[in-house]
Order: sequence, then C-alpha cells, then structure tokens
Amino acid sequence: MDKQNDDLAKSFEEFASREADQASEEDLKKREKAEFSSRGNRAEAVVVSRTPKTSEEVLAQCGVDVSEWRIEYMKVKTWEVGMSPRATGQTGDWSRLSADPIVVQLFGYHLTLAKLKPEPVLYPEVQPIELVFSGPPPRQPAKRSGAKLAVIIPDIQTGFSRDFRTGAMTSFHDRRALDVAVQIAASLQPDVIVFNGDDLDLPDWSDKYVRSPEMYFTSQAAIAECAWWKAQFRKACPGADIHWIEGNHEARMMRAILVHNVSSYDLRAYDDLDGHAQMSIPKLCALDSMGITYHGPYPHGEVWLGDKFRIVHGETVRSQSGKTAAKMTEDLRHSEVQGHIHRVELACKTYWKRSGSRTYMAASFGTMAKIQPNAVPGFKSRQNWQNGFGVVEFEDDGECLYNVRPVLIFDGATVYGGDRWEARSEAEIVADIRETLQDSVRVA
Repeated sequence: MDKQNDDLAKSFEEFASREADQASEEDLKKREKAEFSSRGNRAEAVVVSRTPKTSEEVLAQCGVDVSEWRIEYMKVKTWEVGMSPRATGQTGDWSRLSADPIVVQLFGYHLTLAKLKPEPVLYPEVQPIELVFSGPPPRQPAKRSGAKLAVIIPDIQTGFSRDFRTGAMTSFHDRRALDVAVQIAASLQPDVIVFNGDDLDLPDWSDKYVRSPEMYFTSQAAIAECAWWKAQFRKACPGADIHWIEGNHEARMMRAILVHNVSSYDLRAYDDLDGHAQMSIPKLCALDSMGITYHGPYPHGEVWLGDKFRIVHGETVRSQSGKTAAKMTEDLRHSEVQGHIHRVELACKTYWKRSGSRTYMAASFGTMAKIQPNAVPGFKSRQNWQNGFGVVEFEDDGECLYNVRPVLIFDGATVYGGDRWEARSEAEIVADIRETLQDSVRVA
C-alpha cells in the first residue's frame, strides 16, 4: 500500500495498543474515525467507534460502494478509555481525587478490500534477448590440487529509473563493481559461478509497493543489460558451471502474471514446447544460449557445493550488522551462503556430538547494486550495504572441506591476490554494452 495506507494501518495499531487514560468527551470524538483509501484493485477501510458495528455498517460509514468492492479480511480490536467524571458532566468538582473514572469501550475495525471486477494492470511488454558469442571455445579450468573454486555474485539488482525530461536512464546496479568481479573471475577461472538472486530488480512488476512513474517500462533495458553481464562472465570463464538462483525480485514477474494475467502462465512457443515459458527469466535472458542453469522458484532455488555447503537467495533478515549471519547459524547443520540483505557478514558455530565436533558457517557477500544515497529504491536514503562478492575453495567429496573469502569492492576498486583491481570507467562499459546491443535497447 502507499504511504497514506501505511500511516492509516499504523494509526489503527496505535489506537488498539494504547493503554487506558483519562480522556474528555472532546478527546473521544477525536479518536473516532471513518476513513477509506484505495489504490488500483486494493483498498482499506478503517473505523474507530464507541459502538460495535457489523462489517456492513463499517462499509456504509466509510462510504464504500459494495457493488464495486468486496471484503478480503477484517480485523477487529477493542480497548478501554477512562473518562474523568468531570468530563462526563457528572460532577463539576475537579478536586475530587477519589472520583472513579468512567470506563468507555472503543471498537476498531480494519478491513482489507478488493475490487469485484479487477481492472487490468498495465505491465511492460518485454522481449527475449538474443546474444551472439564470438569468444574462444570452452576450455577446462586451471588444474588445482584437489580443491575446486566457486565465485558467488550477490544481488545485482539490475534496473533503471528514467528521467522524464531528458529520457536518460540511471542504473540501480553498479557497473564498475561488476567489471571488477568479471576481471577477478577471469583470473581465477573458477569451476563454478553462482548468481544467488535478485539479479533483476523489476520495480515495475511489483504490486506490493507504489511504483514511481520513473521506473515504468524499464524492464526491457534491465533484461538486456542483465543478460549482457551474464555473457561477460560466460566469456571470461568459458569452462565454468554457471547458475542463477531466483530471488524475491525475479519472483515479482511470476507473481504479477498469477495475480493479474493468469492466462499467460506457462505459455510456450509451438516450436519449443519443452523449453522455458515465454514469460520467464530464463527465456527472456537467453540463459540456454549461455549454458546457464536457472534455479527456482523463490525461495526454493539452491545450489550445493558438495553435501555440506548450500547457496540460496535467502529469507532471513536482521537489521543490525552481523545479526543475519548469526541468526542463520542457529538452525543450520550445513554451511550456507545467502544474499538478500546486501551486507557482508560471516558467522561460524561449532556443534559437539559424541563422535566429535563440526563447524558450520553462514555468510552473505554484499551486493552489486549501487550503495550511494537514493541510488536504489528503498525505505532509507543511506543504506547499510556493502559492495562485494565471495570466493569459495571447496572439496565436494570426502570431508567436504571449504574456505570462504569475501571480496569487498570500494568505488570500483579492490585488492585481491596481492594485486590491485580497478574497473573501467562507466562510459567505457556503457559503450561496450551499446555496441553489443547495437542500440536496439537504451541502457543509459
């Protein structure tokens, strides 16, 4: 819901939880309310009254057209307010401290409504991306003495806002952070690359938050550039197994289809009935042509490095630094890396059994989205986020040994393996993207 509805719901909760106090008749009149607000196919009605009401009376008091709206959910709460005898007119003596207050019952009603005949929701038309690769033939990664190597790329949030006056596109994703990650991946030649979700932001597909007009019809550009970055990792590491785990932002597309246009669910082309659905991330981003495996739906997608190391997008969130990883260790019986929180965190826990001990690790490697103020839509101007990715050395058999290294990126630069790595300028990167896409999609 929009800010007005959020304030309305918050006000309702404050009414319901307030402790009994001394009130006047004027105070009680101020507490009574009947408010209705709507956005698209959703609405809310809130009534606070001194008398109990039926749902029909609540709708009538808020002026809701019952031929247009139906009730989805109704919450009812009651609480008591104490009125002084002087306020009720029973006595004019304000000094009577012994006078017992008059208890008044208040009733609160919070109704969530939906349209009986939902209006069609306009979502952007997007087309699949076709990319032609001319790099070297696939080759085997560099030999290692028993251990394998994985690179984990978190939360790219590929997306744009468009300036209405100039048409200029401003990216949510940090192109320079991505450029550094591609360079390091090319030097490491990992066995596995895992993108662990929210690689597409898709703000114009969300029905949970109010969508700014600057973000409408930006999905085609986001899909084109997201696929372009996947191609850069594939060309840099032709021998790697590459995986993309679905996050909650990619899931926005399927949720929008299920809620607003279920007829397009799982539609497939006649000449590719066993392939991906036409309106799906793997199809739109041409993942099959790059040999990239997609794992979904969120939150079930996962990739395992051996039997005791799992990579997911994740659902666990705590607001303070380090608390998410610490919470993850409480229930784990394997080591786990998640994305979702855009912070670099790592925590370990050792469990003891009769046969000995076992140490598990929980980690998050940050984000490839911009971390500058107001760069990415969110609830805060300045986020506690960090740019980075992860490198994992592991054995996928035997004892499943592993070691984890977060790689922090600072304004498009980092140090790794004894060397300094620095991104190209954003103008150079955009020029490469435009050359590949032949300006068929505007990305800047």
